[in-house]
Amino acid sequence: MHITLTPMRHDLPLALLRAGDVLVINGSAYDFGPLPEGALLPRVAVDCAWLAGDITRSAGQLRLALILPHGAEAGFDQLHPAALLLSQDGPVSAPGLTAPNWPTTAPGNIDWAHLIPAEALAAAALATAKSAARAEITARISAARSAMITTLPGQQMIYLAKEAEARAFLTDPAPDLAAYPLLSAEIGITAPNALQLAQIWLNMGDLWRSTAAGLEALRLGSAAAVEAAGTVAEVEAAMGVFEGE
Repeated sequence: MHITLTPMRHDLPLALLRAGDVLVINGSAYDFGPLPEGALLPRVAVDCAWLAGDITRSAGQLRLALILPHGAEAGFDQLHPAALLLSQDGPVSAPGLTAPNWPTTAPGNIDWAHLIPAEALAAAALATAKSAARAEITARISAARSAMITTLPGQQMIYLAKEAEARAFLTDPAPDLAAYPLLSAEIGITAPNALQLAQIWLNMGDLWRSTAAGLEALRLGSAAAVEAAGTVAEVEAAMGVFEGE
C-alpha cells in the first residue's frame, strides 16, 4: 500500500492501521480489496474526510493520499512528509501520526457504484491523447506552412507573379526584358542575369510545391496513424514523426 501524505493545519489526530487491503482510519475500517487492477475509485465514493484524492491499484498495489494533520509548531518532517510504503500489517508509524487506540473498529462507507473500471479509464485516456495529438498536428503543420511564406502583405501573390514571369521568360526564344518588370528589377541582386534569375525562381516554386506536398503527406499520414492507434503509447509513437523538428 502506497500512501501520499498532504500536510494540513488540523487540530484532530490521525491514527492508521493497515491489514492487507483494509486501512483503518481513526477507527473506521475501509476495505479496498474489491478495487481491481488499473481501476479508479473516486474520492467522492469514500466517506472519509481524511482522504486527499482518488484511490487506484497499480501493479497490485493500492495507492491513495491522506491529509496529514499538524499543529502550529510542526517540524520539517510533518510539513514535508515522505510517502508511506506499507508492506506489513499493523499500526502505521510516521511523524504526525498518533498510535491507534480504538475500543472497536467500525466499517467505513464506500460506494462502489462510483468505481471506474480500467477499460473506461484507458478509453478516456486514449480519447484525450488523440484529441491532443490532432491539435498538435494542426499546429505543427500550420507553423511549417507559415514559415514557407513571408508575412509581408501581398508577398504570396508576388511569388506567384515571379514564377509566372520566369516561366514565360524561359519559354520566349527572344525575350524582351522590358516585358518582364519583376525580372528586370531583381537582376544583379539575386542573380547576375535574367536567365539565372528566372531559373532560380522556378526552382524555388518547385521546392515550395514539393515542401507543401510533403507537409500535406505528413499531416495525412500522422493523422491516420493517430486515428488508428488503440493505445496512448501508439498515439505517442504516431507523433514520433515530429521529433527533432
